[in-house]
Formats: sequence, structure tokens, C-alpha cells
Amino acid sequence: MNSPRLTNILLIIIGVLLAVAIFVFYQMWEDTHVKVYEPVSLNTPQNEESNQQQQVVPITTTPTNNTQTSNSGQVQLDLSTEFARNFKTRLTTALNSPPNYGEHYVMVEIGCGSSCISYAAVDKKTGKVFSAPFMYDDGYSIEYTLASDLVTIKDTKGKITYYVLDPTDGFQKPDGMRY
Repeated sequence: MNSPRLTNILLIIIGVLLAVAIFVFYQMWEDTHVKVYEPVSLNTPQNEESNQQQQVVPITTTPTNNTQTSNSGQVQLDLSTEFARNFKTRLTTALNSPPNYGEHYVMVEIGCGSSCISYAAVDKKTGKVFSAPFMYDDGYSIEYTLASDLVTIKDTKGKITYYVLDPTDGFQKPDGMRY
């Protein structure tokens, strides 16, 4: 008579533990795969020597009057691209975050599996989304700041690549830069 009751109690405990484990796993996955980070300083101690040799690219922001707002006065996310529609929730969260890149953009990291992270920039003035042509993988260093629209990427072999966000054409390699 006690055996079925004990079995039911054990099944309930296992079910609760399984539900808790799934919830914790989801929270951990979300925390490691979808984040908005603060600006990264290019003047970290290990980069001071290389910064002296690099050419500085000026901030190239273009004023725009294409602000899309809702009735509440907030800028709405531009969903005209498939990328923006696929990551609507994540990009809307970024739009409501403080800028961390290029004066009025939010650079967003979106997990794309394992150690891979794709990037996008959301314009806080217009809601436009710019999918970046670069991804983070183990060993790569991607740096950007609030004060500039320059993105610096260093690969595992020391090669440096630069990108600048053009408000019309998206991320571009700047002319006149050594790569």
C-alpha cells in the first residue's frame, strides 16, 4: 500500500527537479548567448603599443531626420530586414538600452552557436538595424567604443581589420586604412 504512494511522491519530486533544471539551463543559455555589452576601451594595457601604430579614423556620423516614433514618442524597431524580424525581441531590448557604440547605436551580441557570436548595431535615433559582416570566434578580439563608430577586429594571427558603420550602407571597411 505504501509502494504506489511512495512512487507518486518520487515522480512528483523528479518532475519538479526537472522543471527547475530546465528553467536554470534556459536562464544560463540566455545570459551567455544574448547580451548587450558596455563599450570596450581600445586603450587596454595590452593594446597601448599597437594603438600607437594604428591610424585613427574620425567619427563619421551623419545626421538623419528619419526618426520613426510610436504614439508614445518612442523610436520603433525597423523590421524591414529578415535579420531584424528574426531577432525582433532581442533587438527591441537593445533599442531600449543605452548606446554603447558610435554615439547613438547599441552594439548587440547574438549567440549563433558554441563560441560563435554575431553582431548587429541598432540606431537609437531611427530604429534601423545593421547586421555586422563579422562574428566573434574563440581567439578573436572585437573592440568598439561609444565615442567612435570604428570597430577593430584582431584575429588569432594578429591581423587587424577595421569597420565603420555608414548610416546608409551599413558596416564598411574604411578607405585609406591599412589592414
